[in-house]
Formats: sequence, structure tokens, C-alpha cells
Amino acid sequence: MSIGDYNNITYFDLMLKIEGFNSRRKHDEAWARKIAYSSYISNNIQLKQKDLDIDKFWPLDDAVKGSKEQGESLSEKRKRMQEALKKRKQNG
Repeated sequence: MSIGDYNNITYFDLMLKIEGFNSRRKHDEAWARKIAYSSYISNNIQLKQKDLDIDKFWPLDDAVKGSKEQGESLSEKRKRMQEALKKRKQNG
């Protein structure tokens, strides 16, 4: 998408792009976490069993996971946005 296309983008399309960007960022962070954890446990011979937990090694940001918006999938958000656009068109 070019810079000029962002001038004509609707709010709902922008929200979908932001959601996709955040999803990709979380995916990349999860991969980096797995790679870092694998290198951590592969080089350390004297690890104790309690040190092998990946969540203690690199905790993910789960503080906002319980909110309604975070629990919805992308398709559910897309359906809600399409319904809102239909209502907006009907109301004029």
C-alpha cells in the first residue's frame, strides 16, 4: 500500500491493518523467544529442572489477554465491522 492510499482508507480497514500488524509482531516475538530459549538450554550443561521453563525465561505480555478485544479472532472483528458499515450505509 502506498502512502497516498492511507488518505482514502476507512477506519475499519485501518483497524484491520493494525490488528494484522500486531498479530505479526506477536508471531515474530514468539519465534525470537523460542530461538533464544533453545540457545540458552543447548549451551548450558548444568541446568536444573526448574530452570527449563520457557515462561520464566521470557514471559510474554499477557496483561491484556483477558479483555474482550484480545479474545476475539480477526474474522469475528471483521464481521462486526462489516455489520457496522451496513448499519452506517442504511442510516445514510
